[in-house]
Amino acid sequence: MNISYKAFTLSIALFVVGCAQYSTHSEWHILQDQYQDAIADAAVIEVSEKVALESIVGESQQFVTWTAYPDSFSKGEEVTLSWGELWVTLDNHVQQRCQAFPKQALNLRIQQLLGLPPQQSDVDRFFVVLTVDTKDVFRPCANGDLDQVQCEASFPDSATEAHKAWMQVRPR
Repeated sequence: MNISYKAFTLSIALFVVGCAQYSTHSEWHILQDQYQDAIADAAVIEVSEKVALESIVGESQQFVTWTAYPDSFSKGEEVTLSWGELWVTLDNHVQQRCQAFPKQALNLRIQQLLGLPPQQSDVDRFFVVLTVDTKDVFRPCANGDLDQVQCEASFPDSATEAHKAWMQVRPR
């Protein structure tokens, strides 16, 4: 995967995320239960829940990854992933959504946006902006074509066996 890192700073502390504190043990368990319910619900695509996807076009696009290891990416250098897949999100999508989040719940809201379980952590996480060759991008939908604007429930005839296998081994 050809990824180059671009320095990225904002005047607000949107992209340096500290720990989220939960007021009670019960609140933490409620969040965990809600997350598990959301994962079960997301496993089944319902027409009423479909959201539009942004088409990924061009030779490269800017994406972000949320990481506790920003030093894994050197400015201006290509990165070869030795640790497996890297989950990324379109940069502009994340910026637009994060601007609406309340600062006191920013960590939790980012976790929810990215589909991650709620975590209490003393580790700061950072968004790293990456320029990625679109030929190296894999969309985790039944129809993995990057120009699609909706994630469908069934594989199209054009889906490769490798794509189908990857989708089948993902935890549900």
